[in-house]
Amino acid sequence: MIYAKISMHSGKEIETYIDETLEEVENGFVKTIEEKRMLHFDNKVGNGRIKKITINARYISSFELSER
Repeated sequence: MIYAKISMHSGKEIETYIDETLEEVENGFVKTIEEKRMLHFDNKVGNGRIKKITINARYISSFELSER
């Protein structure tokens, strides 16, 4: 499980956990940002609900990934 913290140019931050390996997530994020596409992932929120997140890569200023 990977913890991801995504910072936007607007100052907003999104924190989520992703069920993939660190290498898969890292490669996916970098490739998406390089190609200026949309980043899609599921965010698990309270009560086991899953919220779909879509971010336009041009609005991402930075991201941090770590294994948990």
